[in-house]
Amino acid sequence: PASGTLRTSAHVGTDDDGVALKGHVGAGGISEGDARAAARNSGLRLLATIHRALGGDLGRVEQIVSLRGMVNGAEGFGAHGAVVNGCSEVLIEAFGPERGVGVRVCSGTATLSGVVCCDVELRVRPPV
Repeated sequence: PASGTLRTSAHVGTDDDGVALKGHVGAGGISEGDARAAARNSGLRLLATIHRALGGDLGRVEQIVSLRGMVNGAEGFGAHGAVVNGCSEVLIEAFGPERGVGVRVCSGTATLSGVVCCDVELRVRPPV
């Protein structure tokens, strides 16, 4: 990319079959563990997106610049970071602790578009 960074759109949390996991996390809804697994699946799809955008070469990624995660939490749910960890762990596995960690923002919301449990987006710095 000419700007020196690549930014993805939001990737929603899915189950292992690629179906969006819908509902609130916590309070009898989706469990924290299931939401974390959905965020992990989002991370795997993010890797596929940047792989395709960088011509099939993830080695071009110099640094994860930022990761933003939104969690559709039930009232009183506060473990937003634990859910987004599912995605963060994928990035660390792919790029290591030096390149795979950037600024991270985890937020909770009363609802997300499509009532999905979480979504994540990524910004990476490949060489220009």
